[in-house]
Amino acid sequence: MENIKISNGTSVIIADGRKALFLRNEGDDMYLNLAVVELMENADHRATHDIGSDRPGRMHQEPGENMGQGMDTRRGAIEESDFHEQAEERFTHDVALAIDAGIAQGTIERIVLVAAPRTLAILRKELPARAQKAIIAEVNKEFTNRPVRDIE
Repeated sequence: MENIKISNGTSVIIADGRKALFLRNEGDDMYLNLAVVELMENADHRATHDIGSDRPGRMHQEPGENMGQGMDTRRGAIEESDFHEQAEERFTHDVALAIDAGIAQGTIERIVLVAAPRTLAILRKELPARAQKAIIAEVNKEFTNRPVRDIE
């Protein structure tokens, strides 16, 4: 988070699809002192093969549906849903709601948002306008598994 001025009281929110860490700078912009305010963890972070069925479904395509006339009915596999990805998207949506709630309650005023690339893209889409206005910087990095002292 080089070259970002994180003043006293600024929230630093670090997230990926499994974990979100809400921190607040209790120091100043020269000497950070990030205090943990909240930790959110995705309760359902199992792999897709542990969540879904063992075989993808089948689809029948009738003649004339995107095929030439007179061709036989065909069967094809339907791509299996990525349940793990869906769980991460739901969790990221919940993180966006928590950020918005913090802004509504006045506990979050300014935000430095640090997130894994995919999570950052989802948050940009999910965050309401008032939350987006509070963002002073974005860092496109995976920091959720680092100790707070390393983040500082």
